[in-house]
Amino acid sequence: MRLFRTASFILTNTLLTLLLSCNTQSNQLRVESTNFDQQIDPVQNLEFNFNHDIAPDSIIGQWSQEQYLRFSPEIEGRFMWNSHHQLVFSPASSFKPNTDYTATLLPALLKFTKNKYRLSDKPLTFHTPYLNITASRAFWALDPDHAEVVQIRVNIQFSNVVDIITLKKDIGISMNNNPVDFTLLTPSNGTEMEFSLPAPVRKTRNGTIRITLHKGMKVPGSDRALPGDITVDIG
Repeated sequence: MRLFRTASFILTNTLLTLLLSCNTQSNQLRVESTNFDQQIDPVQNLEFNFNHDIAPDSIIGQWSQEQYLRFSPEIEGRFMWNSHHQLVFSPASSFKPNTDYTATLLPALLKFTKNKYRLSDKPLTFHTPYLNITASRAFWALDPDHAEVVQIRVNIQFSNVVDIITLKKDIGISMNNNPVDFTLLTPSNGTEMEFSLPAPVRKTRNGTIRITLHKGMKVPGSDRALPGDITVDIG
């Protein structure tokens, strides 16, 4: 009999816990889906689909300066309700490059509904493209100042605009595991950079060129430092 009462008590508590959990979930306002994954395009609009209808017909399709979400880092823009549950944010300028963002729900979301929803306190996280090497190639070329001198040219494409002064400091180039001197030929900041390397002696001309972006490198407009080395091999 005692065993039966114990089992009954456990079952009752379990059911109560489940009921309370379901009630909490139904009374919570949260974002169920978005039009983006972890990475966003720096110039895209963001769509947020909520689990409840909270916008009245009177404001659907109208741009507003009302702040329904707080972004960190802060970015100015406008909001518009596409439907009773879908909110669109249009940034006034590009999102910062190479940057982690969070979006937090604000009480203004509840101003048009009579339901006493509780705002989810879990921020949404996303980021613009991180610094990376997206393409690279190497080819033979003649030194423009000395036509008889053969060089190796290395062309590197980046996911973000890079600063040439920072790049000279934070990039390393090696050939067959031996560091080599290089000259940055590109004269200004950009997403594509070209380097010249001295040609190796004939017996080592078939080898691997390794490009390394060193930990800590930053790009213009971003405070995020590269968390670790990035290496790419050519050849």
